[in-house]
Amino acid sequence: MSTDITRRLDAARTAAAEAGIDALLVTPGADLRYLTGFAAMPLERLTCLVLP
Repeated sequence: MSTDITRRLDAARTAAAEAGIDALLVTPGADLRYLTGFAAMPLERLTCLVLP
């Protein structure tokens, strides 16, 4: 995993914790691409990132 992606995921976890949020649910789109580098196609099946 690249250091940029690791840094972005850590920042998202920190921001969520500071806001009192237990987990983030990220669906296909710009946010998922930014956090993971994965460009998912929004099809019939659920595709998401659960970030505890």
